[in-house]
Amino acid sequence: MGHAEQIYWWDLGRHEGKTWDWYRENFQREVDQILLDINQYKSASKVFGDSTSTYFASPTGWERLSGNEDCDEPRITLASHIRRLRVKGLILVVLPHPTRRLLAEYRASLKSKPSPAQFHQYVEQAINTYKACFAQYSLRQCAYNKTVADSVKISLHEGMYSTYMEDWKRIFPPEQFKVIRFEDYVTNMVPTLQSLYAFLGLPKVDDAQLAVAANPGTKEFRELVRNHNAGGFLPDTIRMLNDFYQPFLNTLGDVM
Repeated sequence: MGHAEQIYWWDLGRHEGKTWDWYRENFQREVDQILLDINQYKSASKVFGDSTSTYFASPTGWERLSGNEDCDEPRITLASHIRRLRVKGLILVVLPHPTRRLLAEYRASLKSKPSPAQFHQYVEQAINTYKACFAQYSLRQCAYNKTVADSVKISLHEGMYSTYMEDWKRIFPPEQFKVIRFEDYVTNMVPTLQSLYAFLGLPKVDDAQLAVAANPGTKEFRELVRNHNAGGFLPDTIRMLNDFYQPFLNTLGDVM
């Protein structure tokens, strides 16, 4: 349950004067509903969470965390701070293929039809910028470099999954961490959702309810799939992105 609004507190808000109480108040409605269930039924089977997508791969704010003074890359990560809450927080990561993730993000940022030629220029510039960084510094240092991220037009860094996954898996034990491939969700919605509900400790959902949740005919689902599709972009652009991301995907397989 809960609203889909992204909070951006752990990586941005807390460094901009927004307090911990402000963050908690964003979820007060959900907390009240759970407390109501507990008072009425002695238990609750509802969950809520912070759906901010940038937390997984954010190059922002780490340099302000205690312990990272004078560091070129983070010793202390955002994951470290979330872990220090000492609650059984569950971390759910949904990963599309990094090329498709970037296509969907680019489409979502536009108010008009995408320009394949312009996007190709953005991709070429971003890849050249990061390759120049890799030639001088470590992959991790470049992935967490906000100056480099701000110098390009697209968030190429967010698809460097293996670099960030190593940090999260080092901090959180396996039982608190679940990764879902977006492609598995799209092609096998029912078993993917069932595994998700089990991970969250929710009661088994009956077939009728599951059919509502796993309905590929909804407008939202069709739009989601369409936004991740490579159709309409230049083949050379897709090839460049796939070649750039392949080493990270290879390493991700080892990390996982």
